[in-house]
Amino acid sequence: MNRSPQELRAQLDAAAALPDSLAKVSRLQDLARWVEAADDVDLRIDANLALVEALKDSPEVRNKKVNQRYIAQVARTVGLHKAHPYRFSEDQYRRLWVGFFWAALRFLEDDPTLIPGAQARELLADMADHCPPNKEFELHRMRMKLAMRAADFAEAERCERQMRSTAPYDLDRSHEAVSLGLMWATVDRHEDAVRALSVYTLGEGIDDFSRDWADPREALGQLAMSYLHLGRRDEARRAHLEGTDRERIRHGFLPVHFMFCAATGNLDRGLGLLHRHVHELCMEYIGVEMTWLYASVAALLRRVIEQGRGHERWELPKDDSAHAGLAECGGGREWTYEQFFHSMLTQAQDFADRVDDAHGTTFHGRNAHRIAYTEPVAPIWLPPGDWGRPVAIPVIEGDPGHVLDEAMRNEDETRRAQALWDTWRAAELQGLDEVAFDTQAALVETLLGLTWSASVATQLVATSERVAAGARSFVPERRSGYVALLLRAAVRLIDELAAFVPLHRIRALLEAIGRLPEASALTLFELRIRLEANANQSEKVTDLWDRASRSAAAQEAVPIAAGRAFAELERDEEAIALLEPRIGTGGVRADDLLLPYLRTGREAFAREAHESHWESSDMNDARLAGHLLFCLRHGGLDRAREFLHRNLYDYELPPGNPAAIRNHAASVLLARRLVDAGLGDEQWTWPESDHSTGGPQEWTYAEYHKEVGVDMWRRLHRMERCYGSEHLRPRILAITTAD
Repeated sequence: MNRSPQELRAQLDAAAALPDSLAKVSRLQDLARWVEAADDVDLRIDANLALVEALKDSPEVRNKKVNQRYIAQVARTVGLHKAHPYRFSEDQYRRLWVGFFWAALRFLEDDPTLIPGAQARELLADMADHCPPNKEFELHRMRMKLAMRAADFAEAERCERQMRSTAPYDLDRSHEAVSLGLMWATVDRHEDAVRALSVYTLGEGIDDFSRDWADPREALGQLAMSYLHLGRRDEARRAHLEGTDRERIRHGFLPVHFMFCAATGNLDRGLGLLHRHVHELCMEYIGVEMTWLYASVAALLRRVIEQGRGHERWELPKDDSAHAGLAECGGGREWTYEQFFHSMLTQAQDFADRVDDAHGTTFHGRNAHRIAYTEPVAPIWLPPGDWGRPVAIPVIEGDPGHVLDEAMRNEDETRRAQALWDTWRAAELQGLDEVAFDTQAALVETLLGLTWSASVATQLVATSERVAAGARSFVPERRSGYVALLLRAAVRLIDELAAFVPLHRIRALLEAIGRLPEASALTLFELRIRLEANANQSEKVTDLWDRASRSAAAQEAVPIAAGRAFAELERDEEAIALLEPRIGTGGVRADDLLLPYLRTGREAFAREAHESHWESSDMNDARLAGHLLFCLRHGGLDRAREFLHRNLYDYELPPGNPAAIRNHAASVLLARRLVDAGLGDEQWTWPESDHSTGGPQEWTYAEYHKEVGVDMWRRLHRMERCYGSEHLRPRILAITTAD
């Protein structure tokens, strides 16, 4: 039955006067529906504002859904104001701004993935239409934050200028200056960071609120990396020391100090900061600052791992009384730095991806990658810090070779690697250069046998660089063995670990190998062609192929590598021209050309290649993807499913290079087609193998589509960041969404 406006008004006033509770929220939601049906604008304004306030003050535990519900209610009320701006009284408009401010705080500060960036911009634009003069500063500040989320730095600069022109106080002497400096420093705009903080760090005329929010010395600490990048090393050192001269550093101010310690080689000092602030890494707060914090800790631990300390054990304290989050993130159990590195890197990159998805950019993922792979600079001496657990390094006594032999006797490859790292560190400290070098070579050999991970990749590239640098001093007979070892390492880095090692380091390793007299120039051409094709460097591949093809000693391996590279680059006509005449030689098969045949419409050639090899062994990623996509293009769903199950071993590990990404994408497309055909819940067994743990496991195609798809996209994002390119996304999206 209908209710009169008078009844609704009385019920609304009574509900608004209730104590904050879930019952109050429920009652107001019910009344808001009645008011909407009554079509009384004034009642709708009061009902929506009352609901905004009830949701804001509700005792319900804040989670993503609760926050999204609150923001949605604020947006409805803002929409009501947009439609009827002159029906809002001055007090109602004030209440609307309060609700809007708290909503903006949640989607700009607490969790920038709560709503899409486009929706947030629309909400701010609606509020700007009738913005009173006393709210302009807040609006410009919000717009600047939103522009930074979208990586629109030109807009952020414009908003900063507008903030300065409308600020009700001296911006340079307020906490806003610290926020600006931190913002610009974190996105690598170091001159802007120094400009923003130049007045505040002097400490003169700072109001008490701002000084409590950030002491000027603490603010100076935020310029440590900026000064370092600008070549002002003494100022960088002072900034770091000033900024860390306190018992506790807030989470937003920690990343720069972890990066500084990682870059300057002050690893023990960085570990001291980590263990003193480890509770900050278990906070429920998930703003963008946490992404920077996770990435900066990953940068420090990556350097620790490169120095052979990844297997050091320590206990994450379980201090529920002070920091409840510690229990949820592994408090009370033992960790190694390798394990914590993987946790930090994964959290940084995954949350950055979510922010990018929400705001239509790829910047945050690239920025997290840049921080995590902070480049070392010339060391700057600093006191080691207060991490009170110096790790005992074994002392080599007697025959050094015997210690190395003992380490090599470990049958378990992981334990062997740990023993070798300890031996290397001992040899380094004792000046046993030859033992240290032999240990690094043994480490390369051992690491080649370990399962893929970010830590293995970090160790492998670091040890290979050391072996390549030191091998030149040995006699040719020994050098040739080291060259063969280094080439195997390079192959693994190119083909399996592309998601974990930046492109420039693999290029530099190939250059270092090339300086050894025993290295084959043509073999290096082959590897470089493969690497640059994976990175989508089409012109470099063309140049390398031209130079290699003119060599008097050119062998079949080089044109075959070039043909496969052209196929990876989707330069299909060139790939066919090089590989088709070589079918049957040098390991080339007709199904190596399945993808180029399909992309160029050579259906008869594709069918012949598929029929002649689809039951063959010795599949690689390009062949697997070609066969799956051929089956799916021609309606062979059952055949594609049979092919997948026959080759499941090749899908157990996450993809390690672009060809593997494409292959996994083809299998995800197959799983989607099976789900669409009503077979998503059909159970099947993934058999046990060398890579799997826990024995055979039951799967469904729906699970495969979701889990393998998620892992594939995660690896793709990491791989693109290492390559410095975004060429894979459109190609893989075209596969996974194909009709």
